Amino acid sequence: GLVAGLEIWRHGHLGLGRVFVAMLVAGGLLAYPSVMAARALRLPVLNDISTDLDDPPVFSSTRSVVAAREGRIPPEIDRRRRSAQERAYPTIRTLVLENEPEEAFQLVAKAVKTLKWRVIEEVRPDDRRGLGRIEAIDESRLMRFRDDITIRFRWTGNETRIDIRSVSRLGRHDFGDNAARILKLVQEINNSAD
Repeated sequence: GLVAGLEIWRHGHLGLGRVFVAMLVAGGLLAYPSVMAARALRLPVLNDISTDLDDPPVFSSTRSVVAAREGRIPPEIDRRRRSAQERAYPTIRTLVLENEPEEAFQLVAKAVKTLKWRVIEEVRPDDRRGLGRIEAIDESRLMRFRDDITIRFRWTGNETRIDIRSVSRLGRHDFGDNAARILKLVQEINNSAD
């Protein structure tokens, strides 16, 4: 487009409108990769984000869940990556609700349904220890990339602690998508609790 514009300027050819349209189309096509490049430079290389960095939730390894994840079990988070996450996403923390475990479970299950994640396993909090979990998959709309999510429930006696872990299946860099997914879930839970 720029070369064509120079040729039109130098030789007086017609077609400036076409050059302008071509430059608009090229600019539009380059906008998304430019945004992603800016994110890549600003954010650390992470594809596994957790609200609990000391004791991240572990993904279920039951046969049905592994089959739903196409044989994939996300590995443990490397300690060096945990410190990078802490610097990049200081607001990603354990969600604490003053609800009983079953009530907290219902709030989270409703939020997951609202976000249209595919639930592949639910373990309701038990009566004795108040432990439970939800395993889900989020699929991107355009490219159909699948990311794995596990949500852990722990009852402390007077509050329910909810930890969320989101892992990208492809690539080493998630461009902030896993953190955004966790924050979106937390926001949806808080909206439901109000």
